[in-house]
Amino acid sequence: SVGQNKELDDVDNLAKICPSCHASLGRGSADEKTQKELIIKIFKHKPNILEFCKSYFDEEDFETVVHKVWESLK
Repeated sequence: SVGQNKELDDVDNLAKICPSCHASLGRGSADEKTQKELIIKIFKHKPNILEFCKSYFDEEDFETVVHKVWESLK
């Protein structure tokens, strides 16, 4: 999810990740660098998710999109 906005959940925007990566993406569960690295890996393996996030945040700059997704973690 993009933060609390569950109505944006869609099968096309889902990425399969392992349980430890999932746990690491919770707010405060890992350091910022680690979480951003995980977000980048998701974007590289699922470019449609990157495109969705660019559209959602109305932002084209890759690093800015990564940061905005990181800020939206629960």
